Amino acid sequence: MSFTVAFSVASRRLQRLRSAHERRSFQHEQGRCMAAMAAQQVLGLPSTDELKVTNDANGRPWLRLEGGPNDVDVSISHSGDCIVAAAVRGARIGIDVEPMHEIPRRVWRFFLRPEEAEACAAHPERALWIWMVKEALYKATNASRPINFKEIQVLGWDENMQVRMLADDAPRMSPKVHLREHLGFCLAVVTL
Repeated sequence: MSFTVAFSVASRRLQRLRSAHERRSFQHEQGRCMAAMAAQQVLGLPSTDELKVTNDANGRPWLRLEGGPNDVDVSISHSGDCIVAAAVRGARIGIDVEPMHEIPRRVWRFFLRPEEAEACAAHPERALWIWMVKEALYKATNASRPINFKEIQVLGWDENMQVRMLADDAPRMSPKVHLREHLGFCLAVVTL
């Protein structure tokens, strides 16, 4: 299953915007444009003219294609100056982006399971990656209710990473996890 990611660092434009509302509006609109660009590549279209990204009832980005198939899923994330969007055809997708940083150990207890915290003790930078995988999975599942991130278990690392939802009512699925670093940002993509 292949997917496309659009990545932008918009620091100059964001710095010129004065209010937090203006910056958030810019990130929101830029994310929608980037989601349409990613979908354009997935669909092999010459332009984004026929594509419109809106939000569903839960606030999740949704792609509308005039007179075409609706089997493309999109996801958007932004953090600081970075805005990313991803698209996939015939599957679900979730994306998260964060600047490369270490999450303080005192915060781990809010989202890491005990076995995850133990695995991160020797490699504290992995806590950020685990957070991002859980966030991307949450987006990909299109959850209508908040998910306790401790109900998501991340085992292994790199190509051996396994992700499971542990709640009794959780859907059974086999997520595929893709991790990348780019221009000082960490990127996690989960496809279902």
